[in-house]
Parts: sequence; C-alpha cells; structure tokens
Amino acid sequence: TILLTDEGFVPRSIRITRGTNIVFSNETSNQFWPASNPHPTHTLYGAFDSKRPLASGETWSFVFDTPGVWRYHDHMRSYFTGVIYVE
Repeated sequence: TILLTDEGFVPRSIRITRGTNIVFSNETSNQFWPASNPHPTHTLYGAFDSKRPLASGETWSFVFDTPGVWRYHDHMRSYFTGVIYVE
C-alpha cells in the first residue's frame, strides 16, 4: 500500500516484482488522483491512471505488469511525487 498523506506519498519509492498489485490510499481530507508522469498527460504508463479523483479514505489499486521505472504524481497536486521500480 502507498498512502497519500498531507506530507506526500508514504513510501515515496518502492521496489516490486512484475505482477504486484499496489493499493493507493487517500489519507488526506482532499481528493487524490494517482497517475503516471508526466503531468498532466499521464503518458509514461498510460494504464497507470485512476482516471478520476479519489475521496478521502478511498483506495484504488493497480497491477504493475510492465518492468521499468515508473514515476507518478497526484494529478490534483502534482508536487506530490513518487517512483515505483518494477523488476
């Protein structure tokens, strides 16, 4: 699980193996929209995009089936960033 807190993503980076399901959880009082870089187009890994904002307390999960270095952000506040290393 990757949390979005008022200070940003926890953890900010993570190493996983191909096929791992990551759950993104909104731990803030604001909406949260996890998506791949770059902002605002999300084209680095087009499938890695919740396609809508998540409410406070809501979760969204994604299976990372493509190896690589996937940088991502909160589309609502793009200064919150992270990276997922898929081996």
